[in-house]
Amino acid sequence: MTGTRAPDLALGDTGLFALLRVDRHLLLDPTGSGRLAGYARRGLHVHTAARSQPAAEFTDVRAALVHSDGDIAWASAEHDGATLTAALATTHRK
Repeated sequence: MTGTRAPDLALGDTGLFALLRVDRHLLLDPTGSGRLAGYARRGLHVHTAARSQPAAEFTDVRAALVHSDGDIAWASAEHDGATLTAALATTHRK
């Protein structure tokens, strides 16, 4: 999944593509749990919303880091803080 284009997931009352901005990456919590809020930083928007209609390839995804162009930088089926921190280290400085 990493390196592929993210699908325009329905996330509450918006879609994934509507959340993308040129000046920031998106850390998506499609579970609606809010557990990724602590990762917010300059240049990174954390969005929490349960998927309305998950795309088949996103059914098991619990977190995803999406580049501003819509490409997936990192995705995980588990909340794995260590690999997320490593992925953020390549795109952001805290």
